[in-house]
Amino acid sequence: MARFTRLFKPPPTQRRYLFFLEPSFLFLAFLFQLLVSLSLPIIKPIHLFTLHIEDDSVVANKGEIRFGLWGFCFLNEYDIGLSDYGDCSPPEVGYTLNPAILSTLGLSATLYDIIIQGLVSVLLIHPVVATMTLVTMVPSVLLFSHSARIVTLVLNVFSAILSTVVSALDIAIILVAKTQIIRAQELYDMEENLGLKFRLSFGNAPWLGLVATVVLWAAVVAGSV
Repeated sequence: MARFTRLFKPPPTQRRYLFFLEPSFLFLAFLFQLLVSLSLPIIKPIHLFTLHIEDDSVVANKGEIRFGLWGFCFLNEYDIGLSDYGDCSPPEVGYTLNPAILSTLGLSATLYDIIIQGLVSVLLIHPVVATMTLVTMVPSVLLFSHSARIVTLVLNVFSAILSTVVSALDIAIILVAKTQIIRAQELYDMEENLGLKFRLSFGNAPWLGLVATVVLWAAVVAGSV
C-alpha cells in the first residue's frame, strides 16, 4: 500500500496545473502530425510543396502540381478557386505522373525524378512520428503516477528528436529540389526551347510539422518541471 501511495502521490497544489500541460501539448502535436500524415490527396488543402509551371512569354501560370505524402494534384490555369484542387492521383506510396501531363507541361522526366526521389525517401517517416506521439500520450494521462511521468518524458524526448529530424529533412529536401530545378533548367535550357519556367514553393505541411516539433519540445519542458 505504501509503495502504491508513493507511485501515485499527488503533486503540490501550486504545480498540479503543470501536469495537464504535457498531455495537452502532446494532443496538439499529434493533431498537427496527423494532418501532415494524411496530406494531399487525402486532405487536399494540406500539401508539401507546389511545382509552378509558368509561361515566360506572357508571364502567366500555365499550371502547377501540388505534392502531398500520398500523391499529387495537377491544376491547370483554369483551376483558380480556393476549392479547386484539379485532378488528383489516388492515394498510394510513390508517385506516378501520366507521361501525357509531363509532355503537356514541358516537364522533363529528369526534372520530375529530382523531385520524386527526395519525397519518397521521407514518405513513411511522418506516420511514424505521429504514431510515436500517440503512444506517448497513453502514459501521459496518468497525471499523478511518477513512473508514468518518467516513461512519458523518455518517449516525449525521443518523439521530439525524431520530429525535429523529419522537419529538417522536409525543409532541406525542398530547398535542395529548388536548387536542382534551377540547375536543370540551365543545363537543358528549357526556358529558351519551350518558353517555360519552373518554380518550386513550400506548401503548408512543412510548417505544420515544424509547429508540431515546437509543441513537442514544449511538452518536454512541461514534463520536466
